[in-house]
Amino acid sequence: MFQITLKGARELSGFTTEEVADHCGICEDEYQAIEDDPSQTSLSLMLKITVFLGSQLSLIYPGNKVDCVNHNRLRSIT
Repeated sequence: MFQITLKGARELSGFTTEEVADHCGICEDEYQAIEDDPSQTSLSLMLKITVFLGSQLSLIYPGNKVDCVNHNRLRSIT
């Protein structure tokens, strides 16, 4: 199964960083930091974000864009 970044999921859902941050009760800068590196984010906050975006946690890659692309590339080879 291919995964996408949190930013990709947000963009596909049509929400702005401000809208997601407001929904989650955090500042926009904090949300943008989560998009850059979601690996240190609590599971409960990640679930809140992904549900708001209409996605599933298992579809979100827990790292940055470059690593996500490489991860998906490797999965397509096997």
